[in-house]
Amino acid sequence: MLNNPLRGLQQQRAFVTQTRENSTRFAQTFGRFTTTGWGEVAFEDMFDFGLSFIEEPFVAYSSSIDSDALIDTRFPRATGGVYRWKQDKRGFYVGAWCYTTIETKSPNIATTEAEPNYSLVHYYSFSGKAIKDLGIEHLVV
Repeated sequence: MLNNPLRGLQQQRAFVTQTRENSTRFAQTFGRFTTTGWGEVAFEDMFDFGLSFIEEPFVAYSSSIDSDALIDTRFPRATGGVYRWKQDKRGFYVGAWCYTTIETKSPNIATTEAEPNYSLVHYYSFSGKAIKDLGIEHLVV
């Protein structure tokens, strides 16, 4: 059989594509939780990244409210973060348990308005260097 240059190019292209697909690269994944009211909440459900960060990922947090009735002096102030990481047997970061703190009454703003019990959506973004999560059973030893 003769050496087929086209077949060689196709094999090289397939190898490059596969290597790129399975290499470490920048990745982002997102999580969302909802609360009503105010206080401190540690979400019981772990957010599964669906990929493996090779080091602790950066975390960004924000919240949103879909309300036509924001009450002056009682706007929601929320913060959020991670209270525990899930790591696999390789030490890669594969999930997180998140928390949030919501306040609607500031010690600096006098108000007699009742607690509005806003419903907030909390957004978490995780980013960093990651690999495709093939699972531990796919490791070649």
